[in-house]
Amino acid sequence: MLKSTFSTIFFLLFCGLSASSQSASPLVFSRITKQDGLATNSVLQTLRDQQGYLWIASQNGLQRYDGFRFLSFRHLPGDSTTIPRNTINHIYFDRKQRLWLLFDKQAGIFNTSNFHYTSIPISRPLNMIRKITELGDGRVMMIADNRQFVFNEQTKRFDSLAMGALPKGFIASDIAVDTVSGQYFFAGKNGSFIAQSFTSSRLPADFAGLKAAVADSFLSVKNSRHPFISTDGKYWLVSWLPFSGTAPKLYQFDPALRTVKLFENFRPYKSDSYYEIWSLFQQQNGTMWIYGMGLFAYYDTTRNQFVNIASDPLRQSGIEYDFVVNMYEDRYNNVWVCSNKGLYRFNADAQAIRTINNQRPGDTISMLKPVSAILETDKHEIWVSTWGSGIFSYDSLFRPISNPVKALDKKGNTLHVGGMIQLRNGDVWMGNHMGEIVVYKPSDNSFHQLAPESLKGERITQIREDGKGVVWIGTGNGVIAKSTNASDATPVIEMFRNDLSDIMKLYTDKAGNLWVGTANSGVLHLEAGSGKLLHEYKIGAEDGTGLLNEGATDILHYNDSTYIMASDALCILNIKTGKFRYLSAANGLPAEHVTTLELDDQHYLWVGLDGGLYRLNPEKELFVSFNGEDGITNDIFQVDAAVRLRDGRLAMGTSKNFIVFDPAKLLGADSVPGAFITGISIGDRGILVDSVLEEGKLQLSYNDHQLQFSLSTLQFPDHYFIYFKLDGLDKDWKQVTNDEIVYPYLPPGDYTLKLKTRNSMGLESVTESSLTIEVIPPFWRTWWFYLLLALVLGSILFWLDHERIKRKTAMLQMRSNIADDLYKDINTALGNITILSEMAKKKADREPEKSKEFIEQINTKSQNMALAMDDILWSIDPQNDSMKNFMLRFREYIDALKIQYNVQIDVLIDHKAEQLQLKMKTRNGAFSLFKSGITNVVKTGGTNCRIHITYDKPEIVYTLDYDTAEMEIERHTNLRQRVELTEKLKELHARLEYRSGKSGAGFVLKIPVR
Repeated sequence: MLKSTFSTIFFLLFCGLSASSQSASPLVFSRITKQDGLATNSVLQTLRDQQGYLWIASQNGLQRYDGFRFLSFRHLPGDSTTIPRNTINHIYFDRKQRLWLLFDKQAGIFNTSNFHYTSIPISRPLNMIRKITELGDGRVMMIADNRQFVFNEQTKRFDSLAMGALPKGFIASDIAVDTVSGQYFFAGKNGSFIAQSFTSSRLPADFAGLKAAVADSFLSVKNSRHPFISTDGKYWLVSWLPFSGTAPKLYQFDPALRTVKLFENFRPYKSDSYYEIWSLFQQQNGTMWIYGMGLFAYYDTTRNQFVNIASDPLRQSGIEYDFVVNMYEDRYNNVWVCSNKGLYRFNADAQAIRTINNQRPGDTISMLKPVSAILETDKHEIWVSTWGSGIFSYDSLFRPISNPVKALDKKGNTLHVGGMIQLRNGDVWMGNHMGEIVVYKPSDNSFHQLAPESLKGERITQIREDGKGVVWIGTGNGVIAKSTNASDATPVIEMFRNDLSDIMKLYTDKAGNLWVGTANSGVLHLEAGSGKLLHEYKIGAEDGTGLLNEGATDILHYNDSTYIMASDALCILNIKTGKFRYLSAANGLPAEHVTTLELDDQHYLWVGLDGGLYRLNPEKELFVSFNGEDGITNDIFQVDAAVRLRDGRLAMGTSKNFIVFDPAKLLGADSVPGAFITGISIGDRGILVDSVLEEGKLQLSYNDHQLQFSLSTLQFPDHYFIYFKLDGLDKDWKQVTNDEIVYPYLPPGDYTLKLKTRNSMGLESVTESSLTIEVIPPFWRTWWFYLLLALVLGSILFWLDHERIKRKTAMLQMRSNIADDLYKDINTALGNITILSEMAKKKADREPEKSKEFIEQINTKSQNMALAMDDILWSIDPQNDSMKNFMLRFREYIDALKIQYNVQIDVLIDHKAEQLQLKMKTRNGAFSLFKSGITNVVKTGGTNCRIHITYDKPEIVYTLDYDTAEMEIERHTNLRQRVELTEKLKELHARLEYRSGKSGAGFVLKIPVR
């Protein structure tokens, strides 16, 4: 809630963090440690490659850093392509951009594309490699054990190098190469030597005519080490003998002036403050540094001495170290400092924001108290009011000057000042925590106090003059008072309202009207002079008519129709429509809890938080954050403690000091860098980025899920926004969050990932990065599989049609066969009937009894023919394929036999058999066999017949048992051996088994069912 935020703000206002502090280093350091991803805090060296990656050598392996993520490389036992040891002493990029790694006794090249290490043999065993560099002709030289080796490009090994430039007996333990002049500076135990070329011992022309005493005082210095040639042509070296008990000495030789300078006593050299010089370093701006154990110092040209930057773990944006191992400056003027406490970076040229700790003239002590207001007077003085330490004054360069209030008031050092303003008549009004107003009159350099009864005991936080000259005062208890005669000698201050919550902001808009921001009573818009309420805004973001919270800490008139209010986040009011739009963390902005707003000359909005600062383009909703890397040492910004100075600079107060900067210098470069893919992973499997980018295409399988791209502009620091669009999937550009793009799943197809960057002004990168992505479909979604599938489907359809035609042909053949059988039976029956009819006709007159016998046979054959035709017609009906209909027909036939022959016939069928579906041919044949079997038994005298039908997969089993006491056995045997019965059994692949006993017999018929 906003109220709790205000409580925190006021606690910081009154308490602060400390009462005073010594002046701090002007440098602001950013720090990277193990918590940020470093393999170890003991960093030994850093270098940036041509792409912009930072390579880090440490005691725990090699790392590549893109500004957000670390890629680590360590030794893997048994893998010769990995680095041989995890402690890497030195790294070096030669002219061919090969990354050299140096260990104690071995050296090699690390391929930055495929991450493979190649060991380089050395012509002789070594104890310690000290340095690697390049000669003027581009050859790579290595110094080890006071010997020199050069890399042979043909044999790919280091060979011993003959030093023709050195005098006889001179042993060089270190070398510096001047790439501009081509000179070589050798140092060793017995002194130093400067040669014109690598092979000639002739001294450079600059040394001609030098007095021996001058040359000897430098070149003859014993135990010389760390030779260095600065860009101004001066020669530097360190003289120190380990374990001798004496402090290191630094010598500087100026050939132009022919002078030698000695620097020593960089800090007290005692047992508790021991230091060593390990190397020298020069920035591109010319600043010289020395560093080592317990030492980190730069050369101050104004004082002509080295100034040590002490290790201070308690100072925000400071540096902590026991020893500094290496310094390196990249092409963006970032200086990287390697220490045993992590990796530090500073960029003095990029520190456009200046942090100022309040000081009075002549003081060396800074007063770290919360700043309540900043005022630029009509005399171009900058007054800074604080809670508890009075008012501080500065000139336009922010050099401390005397403040008249402090000079006139003995209590000025401890004055608690809230609101502060200079009226149009020149008077300065300052409110304190007791409800009193201190008025300073520049006209006669006097001041007096106003103690109105209406404000007694109130903590004055705001003072503002509206467009009609009325002065308004707000307090921390929600009281608003006003003075209509502020210019008079005795101004009258009257109570206006006392029913509000804490007054956070009094603001006069461009029309001169007054706006009142409260803690939880909303925002009031009052008419100038009268204070008539014009509008009131309460919480109400649901329908866009109110604030995000109960109140507001700041109000700003952005343009003719727009007001911006800080209500935790930003509420942007269109005064013509009365509607708000909102910008908050939900829109991607930094953390909320806004304390102050200020507009610069370029019409960008500067937003101070109780924990940060950012610049916003409200129309495009683009922002850029600023922090310690930009020079801010304290980012807790105070309510209404910001001002735009007449020259366009902004000054903003914090809980301990204030910052000042020129916004125009923070707009960034005109050109915007592109975005780079620095990492690709599929699930938990990483992919070599360089090889993918070189090919320009990424191929994925259809089952590759969780595709992730890591992105960076490779800038330190990075103030750019990255946007992406995946052609083939995305229609619009999207902003990258957390510098990563994640696709949980990509359907098979072809895509193009496009990247571009944009700065806070909306300027985009000239070029877009792109990467083609092909997701290979599964084989069942390929064209050849579809073709194969079509062929298979066509073959199946052809086979099915073939089978259909085959079945149809078989059906037709079956029906033809049935028709033939029917034709034969009918033809035979009709022939018999014809013959019997002729015989009956002939016998009718002479032998009537014989004629009757013929007529009776004709009747029988006619009935049998009718039954046969009926059976055939029943068989070819598909509705009779079920065994249930089969048994109905069979039982009808059995019932007819029982009546005709007066015989007992029992029929039993199992449930499984009753559920069968029979093909027409099988059904017709089975019915014929079942029927003929029982008919022959009954006709030949079989009695007490018992039929049992079962299904024993895959056969129907038809069992018929009967009694044979009255049976004509011979006749039955003849019927059983008929030729047509044998043919029918063969046609159905059926089997018939007979069995007989004393009083009975039977048979078992088994018919396969398909």
